[in-house]
Amino acid sequence: MNKHTPGPWFVDASRQEGLAIRHDSKMICQIPGYGVGTRIDDARLIAAAPELLEALKLADAMLSGSNMNAKAVEKKVRAAINKATGDAGMNNPPAFPLSGDWSQIKEKGMTLRDYFAASFVKSGHIFKSISDGNTPKLVAEQAYVLADAMLKARETTQGDTHV
Repeated sequence: MNKHTPGPWFVDASRQEGLAIRHDSKMICQIPGYGVGTRIDDARLIAAAPELLEALKLADAMLSGSNMNAKAVEKKVRAAINKATGDAGMNNPPAFPLSGDWSQIKEKGMTLRDYFAASFVKSGHIFKSISDGNTPKLVAEQAYVLADAMLKARETTQGDTHV
């Protein structure tokens, strides 16, 4: 039996020296040199490992003939993939929803994830800044890591305080 740290794990972009993968306050691993190349994508994939393992175990059980709800397994699989790829999925609605029949409009505008990321950049609450010699790409990547954390927090409190 595996004795890995249980999930959920999350990407911590608050460290000056790079990214960390954490469970509560415990550091699982660190990825030095924030945002260089595919480090953000690597961090998301590592952070999704517990959910991916759980989803694979459920899918394996279902494929082996266990009497399982296929929709529930599919939901777990999609959620794990979304976490690994940084896609907030259904938890990423339009930032400024339109009322009325706008079905003919293909582009729905800024998503909530985009809005959160832009807000972080504008507020200055990002550790990496262009004035410190970082590239715009690094600053943007950190903003989206923080935006993903906001969407996750929003998801866990959805039933409590959001419509």
